[in-house]
Amino acid sequence: MNRAGAHINSLTLQVAPDGEAPFEVVLKETYPEMSGGPTVGSAVGVLYDPNDHSKVVVDPSTAGLAARVAGTMSPASRAAFEQSGGGSAEELLQDRITDPAAFQQRLQQRAATAAPAERDPADEIAKLADLRDRGALTDEESQTQKKKVLGT
Repeated sequence: MNRAGAHINSLTLQVAPDGEAPFEVVLKETYPEMSGGPTVGSAVGVLYDPNDHSKVVVDPSTAGLAARVAGTMSPASRAAFEQSGGGSAEELLQDRITDPAAFQQRLQQRAATAAPAERDPADEIAKLADLRDRGALTDEESQTQKKKVLGT
């Protein structure tokens, strides 16, 4: 334990820079006591000296934090998050961190303009039959609505 409530963890990272050969580095990082740090296989944003690969630090910027959080997401939750937000998980998380109100507004606008889900004609016809059976629609009204659902 380092300071009150924090642990020093040793991280072995596979750094894969764009346009360069990947390299491995071991870092000592401090994490809150209740957080064990990143899990095996998760992404961690780093900064490094291209001339000296022993000089690597976990990226403390908003972009680095966004990369760490995105790296902990399951593939399914990441895909759903990206679909609902309309961008990469890292970009969306960075927006969420830097301007939460604008991020929330963005999600609300996307939800409001999203195309309504396709209706299943079989479900619609079953609902019409139920309404007819309960007396909410006459046979004639039910048939008229059924024709609209089927496009006939």
